[in-house]
Amino acid sequence: MLETTGLDDQDHLAVIGVMRAVAQKSMMFPGARVQTPNWMQNSHAQGISTPAEELDYLPLDGVDHLNSTGGAEDVEDQLVALPQRPFRGERLVLQCILFAVGGAAIDALFRLIITPAMYIGAVQVGATQGQMPASAFGPGAFGVRLSLPAAGQGTRVYLPFRFAGLQNNERIIVAGGLFGRAVR
Repeated sequence: MLETTGLDDQDHLAVIGVMRAVAQKSMMFPGARVQTPNWMQNSHAQGISTPAEELDYLPLDGVDHLNSTGGAEDVEDQLVALPQRPFRGERLVLQCILFAVGGAAIDALFRLIITPAMYIGAVQVGATQGQMPASAFGPGAFGVRLSLPAAGQGTRVYLPFRFAGLQNNERIIVAGGLFGRAVR
């Protein structure tokens, strides 16, 4: 039976992941070593994954829009990036700040809608087109890693969005970026 602690060959406390193998207590094979499973290969003695992902980032050009039309308007624009080296994104992070008439800054990501989809060049990201709340990709979102298509150097990465009901003299700033892997 595989145990999480025991004695290793040097009579020290052994933990799965430290030596990549642990001593197995068995009557038939005393001192036999069992290989650590692949899913545990990148762990510390405390069971925490090591920060060796070597992620890079790709900033999306932000949008700063002031409504000076005299009435309410819907803002339709897009965040765009042109990577300077091949890049494959995994995590999209978005932010939308609304500056109300009184000057107060409000997190308004919940009012931002990604529509119809995000694109890497001509390749649509997602299973279908449709409206997706941008709040799914907020800074505090958990478990939203994506497997985006690779973007070659100079490939246009863009995310069209809509912000509904921006009142007169209100301003929004929309920014974002992708974390992923770039060719070095």
